[in-house]
Amino acid sequence: GRLAVLREWSPRLAGMLAATIAIGLALPALQPLDNGLFHAINGLGDGPEWLYQALDPHARNYILLFGVAVLGSAAVLRRPRYVIGAAIAVVLAGYLAGAALELVKLFIERARPEEVLGAEVQLSHARSWSHIASFPSGHMIVTVALATVAAAMAPKLRRPLIAYVVAVGFTRVLFGAHFPLDVVVGAVLGYEVGL
Repeated sequence: GRLAVLREWSPRLAGMLAATIAIGLALPALQPLDNGLFHAINGLGDGPEWLYQALDPHARNYILLFGVAVLGSAAVLRRPRYVIGAAIAVVLAGYLAGAALELVKLFIERARPEEVLGAEVQLSHARSWSHIASFPSGHMIVTVALATVAAAMAPKLRRPLIAYVVAVGFTRVLFGAHFPLDVVVGAVLGYEVGL
């Protein structure tokens, strides 16, 4: 059974990685659309500091999703070995998401909005992300991969997890960290990795 799953899933993931790289190569043609969407969202303002503190810190988000998956699986599956399996699945999804991100970034090096649009960008409380490539959003790849695993472990939490992921994705643009396409592609790739 495990080999059949890998045989089915590996080509899908490879196809998704190839599509992500292809979109990355097409970004110069898509830049005007992405700029317009970015301005529409980022122009709303960066919001209060508590919103940034609630949704931006990567490690805290990942620990929260790990906890949701483990506690959700404990409530649903009720066997220690399944709970341990859920914990391992979450950790593996996180590492695989990171590996997928690094693979894409070997081919695509996109500048952050603050580097492309300069003073037009409202950065959340004057924070800067210019030292890290923008495409795709690593925060979204890992967050969505972990949320996908957590939703598989505790299906009743699917809707709150979707709401959480949407809020994180929206604030990546609102805070000035990413262009919308970075977020969308990161979310789609993260979902595939999480599966």
